Amino acid sequence: MTGLPLPQVTDRPRQRIARSADLIHAVKDFIHCFRRDSAGHWTCIEPCEIDLPGGRIQVATGTRVSAGTRFMDVGIAELLDEMYEANGYPG
Repeated sequence: MTGLPLPQVTDRPRQRIARSADLIHAVKDFIHCFRRDSAGHWTCIEPCEIDLPGGRIQVATGTRVSAGTRFMDVGIAELLDEMYEANGYPG
């Protein structure tokens, strides 16, 4: 996947791989909190949060995110679109 913020590189490859897997799992759970309105446009349908290397992002119900808008230096809509394109929409 491109565009996902990656965990910091460490001297321990196993730890880096585990943290990358944790990030992918967290994003998969995060998408369940959103409804895809159209490509690049999502609405939060339940409060959720995701822990990323840059910090925790909390999103309130009703929040709309669009491609090109960044929050805490993360393009949430792009992140959701990438997950959608890679795995399909879960709900």
